[in-house]
Amino acid sequence: SLAVALFISFYVAVGALYNLPPMNYILQLGEQITAAANKKYGEPPYGHAELSSLNMFCRKMDIEVELAKKRLADAGIRIKGENESILAIARRNGRSPQQLFDLFRDAVRLPAAGNRGMLFPGSPPPGFGNQGLADVCRKYGLPLGKVMEKLKEQGLVVREGDAAIREIGRNNDSSPMAVFEVLKEVASTRK
Repeated sequence: SLAVALFISFYVAVGALYNLPPMNYILQLGEQITAAANKKYGEPPYGHAELSSLNMFCRKMDIEVELAKKRLADAGIRIKGENESILAIARRNGRSPQQLFDLFRDAVRLPAAGNRGMLFPGSPPPGFGNQGLADVCRKYGLPLGKVMEKLKEQGLVVREGDAAIREIGRNNDSSPMAVFEVLKEVASTRK
């Protein structure tokens, strides 16, 4: 019975690592649940952003605090002060934190004059791997052609069926982080 237990444990470990059935079904189910929740409730800009004070949130997202206060006031949302958490503000005003995040979505400071799009983040935001390459380039004002060239230089081939950053990494025996690093490099060299 010890041999059977070891075999089952080994199969579960290897199956999860190499996406073998039935473990891959469980992993896929988890991904689908996460994607459905993100679609329904939205995705925070960073982990536990709702617990950040308005001041901290603005600093992390590179938003001017006065602009954030104005956006909140324009939406009829009252705040006690800059040190109040996003969650507390949302609850007191009968809103969800995601609704507040949506107010700030286009308030992120833009990069230097002449560049379009939002400032490229220092680390991948939540859900980055689920986004399409073209969508990410459009969002951050990155030239898709140059990104494709850089990916190719790094040995990362983008196939037409690769809808998401995660798929690009997976299909190249790499990770979404490798794709992120290429995007970050392109973002840092654009003029």
